[in-house]
Amino acid sequence: MFLSDEPGFYKPGDFGIRIENDMEVVMTNKSIYDNKQFLRFNTITFLPYERSLIDVSLLTSAQYNAINQYHVKIAEILEPLLKDDQAALNALRSRTAKLDPQPETTTTKPFNKTFINISSPFLILFMFILNLLF
Repeated sequence: MFLSDEPGFYKPGDFGIRIENDMEVVMTNKSIYDNKQFLRFNTITFLPYERSLIDVSLLTSAQYNAINQYHVKIAEILEPLLKDDQAALNALRSRTAKLDPQPETTTTKPFNKTFINISSPFLILFMFILNLLF
């Protein structure tokens, strides 16, 4: 049997993100306590996470490790399949390279990161309106 694992986060009225993995349900070991059969999941979708969408400043060390372990697994599985395509192999290696945490800085983080990502035309208009009001 196959199923889809789709953890996600949705901010009402704003945006949503989801990571989707297809998984195979397989039998595994029996319980040592009551001899009941257990099931486990094998991930069958092997794609690296899009690095440009990862805000490393928000990750814990456990999350870094999980992402890096996932990328190692993907590289181990896909590299042999891409051995005859150097461009694809290079792309895979760049996308599964170890994700390094941001170095600790002594500067204060901005209170609202969204403000930094506002486009320049919007910022100019906002400043103009502030100037008119005050």
